[in-house]
Amino acid sequence: MPKIIVGHNVAFDRAFVKEQYYLERTKSQFLDTMSLHMCVSGLTGMQRAMSIASKKKSENDANGSFNPAIGWAFISSLNNLADVYKLYCHGEIKKDEREIFVSGSLSDIKEKFQESATYCAQDTWATFHILKKIMPMYLERFPHPVTFCGLLEMTSAYLPVNHNWERYLHEAQSTYEDLQKEMKLSLVHLANDACSLLPNNRYKKDPWLWDLNWSVQNIKFKKTVVKSTKTKRKKSADKSDGLNEKNQDPDESLVPEDTAMIDGVKDMNLNVIDPSIKQMYETASSLRKIRPFLPGYPLWYRELCDKSIVDDPDWEPGPYLISTQMRSVPKLMRMTWDGFPLHYDDKHGWGYLVPDVKELDISEPNDFPLESLLRLVECNKMDPTEAEQNIDPFWSIISEPNENRSEASKLWKSILGKNQKQEPWNLDQFSNGPHDVEIKGCHFYKLPHKDGPQKRVGNPLSKDFLSKVEDGTLKTWGKGQADRALLLSKMLSYWKNAHARIFSQMVIWLNNEELSEAIKHNEAYNESGLYGAILPRLIPAGTVTRRAVEPTWLTASNAYEDRVGSELKAMIQAPPGYHFVGADVDSQELWLAAVFGDSQFVGIHGCTAFGWMTLQGKKSTGTDMHSKTAKSVGVSRDQAKIYGR
Repeated sequence: MPKIIVGHNVAFDRAFVKEQYYLERTKSQFLDTMSLHMCVSGLTGMQRAMSIASKKKSENDANGSFNPAIGWAFISSLNNLADVYKLYCHGEIKKDEREIFVSGSLSDIKEKFQESATYCAQDTWATFHILKKIMPMYLERFPHPVTFCGLLEMTSAYLPVNHNWERYLHEAQSTYEDLQKEMKLSLVHLANDACSLLPNNRYKKDPWLWDLNWSVQNIKFKKTVVKSTKTKRKKSADKSDGLNEKNQDPDESLVPEDTAMIDGVKDMNLNVIDPSIKQMYETASSLRKIRPFLPGYPLWYRELCDKSIVDDPDWEPGPYLISTQMRSVPKLMRMTWDGFPLHYDDKHGWGYLVPDVKELDISEPNDFPLESLLRLVECNKMDPTEAEQNIDPFWSIISEPNENRSEASKLWKSILGKNQKQEPWNLDQFSNGPHDVEIKGCHFYKLPHKDGPQKRVGNPLSKDFLSKVEDGTLKTWGKGQADRALLLSKMLSYWKNAHARIFSQMVIWLNNEELSEAIKHNEAYNESGLYGAILPRLIPAGTVTRRAVEPTWLTASNAYEDRVGSELKAMIQAPPGYHFVGADVDSQELWLAAVFGDSQFVGIHGCTAFGWMTLQGKKSTGTDMHSKTAKSVGVSRDQAKIYGR
């Protein structure tokens, strides 16, 4: 019997209906009231953020009302059931009992069955009344039946999988863990190499590491009191008077010579071991009970080391807490943007330092190693692999003798060329600066943020900069461990961000009785094989432009050889006897814009240059919209498709 099942975010409920996992479609359709609300009174992303902020503010307000400055507060709402019911039905529903379904167990639900059942009935009642209010509004705004049928069809998404799904999860996760260990080992080597620059303050010549916290902690010893024979006699007399050593400060006294106050050797008889070793153990008595963590190591290095007890089975010596999320890692990797070293500022976030050509005097004292930066800019013209093997290419460049003032000026002239009043780089491309970060002789430019120049970049190793890593804009100086770590970071980026969502996909495996006859009679059918399906929890109209929203499958990228797990879409495989049929509306938004433009001009499709391009433009000949945009701006066609929206 045909029927329509109505629910708020009904795709979540559909995922728990067993019949929906069968390959033969049932006569049931699902209607999402959340999508109806988005089509009629939905909010944009900016409006949603402002509404949430206004709602939080109203909770602390005595009146408990929305900010009247937000005009849409009374004609729209957020997408949750309580707010939607309040908007259309002007009532309140309580959602306190929902937590028992989120964090509770079956026994908890059984214990509070009446409350739980009442909560479900209340939500059903609220959804019914929302439907009564919103359905006439939807049909008035979208009267064509195809629009409504499309809304129903979008909720019937079905993704068949087989045994390759389990293999994909296992191999992707194991590969990720292996590469993650390799990347951590590379970062550990980088941290150890950077820590070796502490002697003689060599780090002060490094334009990346110069501003890390290099403060160290020293070992403190107990005070040694030299006691004369007279003092010993007096002490013996005091003992005879009933005084004891309990009143003595333990930190001011020395441990007896025949006892080693060090962990693990307290019971050792030092008289039977080598005298030189005995002398070494006896020095432990001079140490205080509370000792500094890793004395002699800089603070930034100590923050990368685990302070846990050595008996912990997961404990490892060295900076094994390091990860690409830490602020010091891009500096340890000596990352550059267009050849300029990255720098972090508390106010502006991550950016890069560009020499200021107007300040030619580099002989004055300066905390920042400006001279090293100049050498770095000059050596960007050469291949850093030409440096000697087993020597850091950066240190092979800056370890030359210091120049005097005249030689420093010659260095500037060699970089600037003939026109010494202008920079040898095009500053027009730097749209995020310059900013004053109080570094003499340098300009600071912010790294570009995907949400605009007003935002600051928190991590240059995030997935937003993968394209810049691929085209060489963002890279490490030299080769070796840093270059390998950057490559591994790119390889791990997809699985790192998507593995939780992929593992949370609910796969229902079907037994032989639940499979269709068309599958079982096909020659490719394997009785011992696995056949199942995933029902994506898709919102048919998740935006005000009525685009579908789903966090995993609608955002899945294409497969890349250097991305672990990026072959996700290839794991959706048709069962035996079935095939996938694909269809795509190329440049749908451009078509709609062209139709609107043509209707306002003459009323004939193709009467404008824009409309004619959508009709006759071809990708193969470079006459389509994306190819033309890419050519005019000077970017690739793929970049024009993304940034040309």
